[in-house]
Amino acid sequence: MTQSIQEQINADAQRKVNTNADRSESSSLAEGWQYYNFGILHLCLVMVIFAGSARQENFIHL
Repeated sequence: MTQSIQEQINADAQRKVNTNADRSESSSLAEGWQYYNFGILHLCLVMVIFAGSARQENFIHL
């Protein structure tokens, strides 16, 4: 009886460790996507500003 209780406690502890590891991995992945989206947003912003200034001053000659 006491051995099965100990096994149950060990299994619960192992499950808790596994879920914590999964959670930290997914949060770092989410932070990576956040930086990736931030970079794309800046790239689009720079392109829009560059296109607007190029249209006004005509320094792109196609």
